Amino acid sequence: MKELILVGGGHAHIQVLHALQFSEHQVTLISDVPLAPYSGMLPGHLAGNFTEEELLFDLKKICARFKYYFIQETVLKVDAEKQLVTLSGGKTIRFDICSLNVGILPRTIPPEAESPHVIYVKPISNFLEKWRSSLQDIGDEGKILVVGGGAAAFELAVACGTRFPSRVTLITGEQGLTLPRGANKQGRRALQNLGVELIEGQKVDKIEDGKLWQGSTMRSFAVTLIAITARPTELIGKSGLPKSSEGHVLVDDFLRVKGSSVMFAAGDCAHFLTRDLPKAGVYAVRQGPVLAQNILSALKDSRNLKRYVPQKTTLSLLITGQEEALFCWRGLAIRGRTPWILKRWIDRRFMRKFS
Repeated sequence: MKELILVGGGHAHIQVLHALQFSEHQVTLISDVPLAPYSGMLPGHLAGNFTEEELLFDLKKICARFKYYFIQETVLKVDAEKQLVTLSGGKTIRFDICSLNVGILPRTIPPEAESPHVIYVKPISNFLEKWRSSLQDIGDEGKILVVGGGAAAFELAVACGTRFPSRVTLITGEQGLTLPRGANKQGRRALQNLGVELIEGQKVDKIEDGKLWQGSTMRSFAVTLIAITARPTELIGKSGLPKSSEGHVLVDDFLRVKGSSVMFAAGDCAHFLTRDLPKAGVYAVRQGPVLAQNILSALKDSRNLKRYVPQKTTLSLLITGQEEALFCWRGLAIRGRTPWILKRWIDRRFMRKFS
């Protein structure tokens, strides 16, 4: 019997838990939260299409079903050489194989003091509780600002615009709206239909005391949601693992941490030696089966590892309103109810398979 430790309850690790079910090895999942949201359904939940329970993976329940150990605690450090994981309570746990799927943290906008009215989407595990608390502040007239120019910020703006029509502003910053190729025109039209104001071309300088500043322009708000580029977790740096220039842990094409035969990493926390992939859930989901097979091979001391080959083109399905979505594929963008039905089917199938 060997000891496998999975650090983090991301989408890739949830698939590993199911692939290794009733393994003869001892499996331990360590996560600072017992419930992990599925990011693909988050905008739909904000729009009112899904309940909170429908998009949550119960990590503790999954582990109990397959007779794994579950530890709800923060991991401070992973020592690849000594094969030890150090928990926030001071306890250390030895492993034979360890895998990281810990996601990323937000880059903050000055000043960095925490505010209940400013909610960073990353880490997604903390987002739902803060959003729930903010609903009272929004009330019947509160304004919502969304900061970010990518698909995540766009979907948040659409979700909020669906639920709170004509009370949402999307502030993209200097690069403007950057949806998948061919989708910007349809995306802008969807925002306009929902009464979402779109502000482009100027960065946010600071957010303070319920006010957002862009140069001399000030906007008041009840709640601001921030979905901008993110940074690695502190765990990577504290563990002394090989990392990229931005601080993400370096992995090879087999999802092994560079220079280690006992450590793997997947999802947003990983950076490939051979390519630069966007930090997106569509890649983390596809890494799950490969990670599971390679962990099993490593536990058996086998060299029969599978190479992860990322998809050359990715399908994007972005919500654009109530029971409406945008289908994006190789520059083709189709908006309507059919893409929404497809998105709902894919999301619910994933939840049924791995809950």
